[in-house]
Amino acid sequence: MKIIVLVMGAILFFSVVVGIVVGTFNWIEGDALYEDQAYKQLVSVTESKANRLEYFLDNRKADAIFLSESEDVKKIFREDIGEEIYSSIPAINLIAGNVAGEVEEYLISHPDMSIEELREDEEFRSISIQPVGETGYTDIIDIKTGVQLFHKYKEFEGFDPFSEENMRLFPDIAELSEKLMEKEDAGTFYRWKDPDGVERDKYAYYKKIEVAGYEWHVGATAYLQEYGELAEIGELSFELRKFQESKGYSDMMLINPEGDVIWTAHFDSEVGSNLVTGPHNESLLADVFDEVKGKSEVEISDSEVYGPEGKLNIFVTAPVMTSGDNGEELLGIIVLELENHVVEDLIETDVGLGELGEVYIINRGNMHITTLKHDTHEESQSGHEESIISERVEACFEDYNNYQFSQSGKNVEKTGAYDNYAGVSVLGAHKYILGSEWCIIAEMNRDEFLEVTPRLNRATIITMGSSIILFFIISLFLDSLFKIKRGNKNEI
Repeated sequence: MKIIVLVMGAILFFSVVVGIVVGTFNWIEGDALYEDQAYKQLVSVTESKANRLEYFLDNRKADAIFLSESEDVKKIFREDIGEEIYSSIPAINLIAGNVAGEVEEYLISHPDMSIEELREDEEFRSISIQPVGETGYTDIIDIKTGVQLFHKYKEFEGFDPFSEENMRLFPDIAELSEKLMEKEDAGTFYRWKDPDGVERDKYAYYKKIEVAGYEWHVGATAYLQEYGELAEIGELSFELRKFQESKGYSDMMLINPEGDVIWTAHFDSEVGSNLVTGPHNESLLADVFDEVKGKSEVEISDSEVYGPEGKLNIFVTAPVMTSGDNGEELLGIIVLELENHVVEDLIETDVGLGELGEVYIINRGNMHITTLKHDTHEESQSGHEESIISERVEACFEDYNNYQFSQSGKNVEKTGAYDNYAGVSVLGAHKYILGSEWCIIAEMNRDEFLEVTPRLNRATIITMGSSIILFFIISLFLDSLFKIKRGNKNEI
């Protein structure tokens, strides 16, 4: 039993010493050791997300610069093709709107007529199918089925222009179909094959109506060959829209120095309007126009509500410049529109911050660019109207203000424990994104984190207890082995 006594005594002494050391360390340091590891994780998260976002924003700026230096884009401004655009397009859109109004009035006064009866009704056909220019016409599509209800060419009635086969043959139709599904009204350039077998470039605008149990799109389609320079912008429009779609932008716009919106990828209500005097003069688009015009450099806006759908959007803008008698002169401004979710998707991933942890972006106005996990204010989620105040937010922009100070080798504190915007006790870290005036904040709920610490201490105790039992078993084995060897010696 001497071996057992010696081993157990050594283990007991070792356990007491370790217990005293661990207990004293925890009494002095508390949870600092574990918090330090948490801070390292938070810093790693902010660094990773910031690098990813910086790369993304740099690419968006590069896209804007590439387009601003394009000779095709400059040609639009130099030759004032926009004059033709914002005089012709709104006129076509207006025809669609007027015909839609006439169709609604007729259906209200004839609520019991079936589609077949309406097709045979000459008065209704004269209302629903009207000329657009010399060769264009209006038509009606059923929204629920996608079927052509009324058309200049009767052989197209009952035809589904948005069928899988037709969208494969005419990819521009596929794009129009998506727009009509996503929006109430939509317009686009597209190519179409007429019954005579000839493919022509066209522009169409569709207006949605809901009346008498029907849900229709009333459209006006025009052949671009009638509209001179509009045909030229139609060809360029295909190329610009391919760029816009391939890069994931929700829209693209061209604005002249006077604030006239001369072209957009989707030909929405902005086309033909003036951002200084028109209906959009107090919009986010007008704000970014003023900013880029004043600074003449690439700009990225904050995330704000824009458009009839109330979605959060971000604009990337760049001036289109040319050499003039007085040096560089402003030809126009190119605007790339991004839906806010594209930015959120870059940071909203499982980063191991616990169930209540989160990563979010704020701007220099203390407004959040991305959705907040703990924010219960509906207006703040949709419009970002409430400012975000916390120690970490203030530290982040103080970090920016002291950027040169930190570059000189001085330390700027990037982590800490504090109450966040929702009054929750958190451990947090920040990272300022250069060139964007945005900050990334990563936070971990402190109470949730501290629940892990006792489990770690218990794990240590269990490990020590298991070691004692293991050493006891080993000592019994050694003692038995010693007795066997000693008995063998006595026999000799």
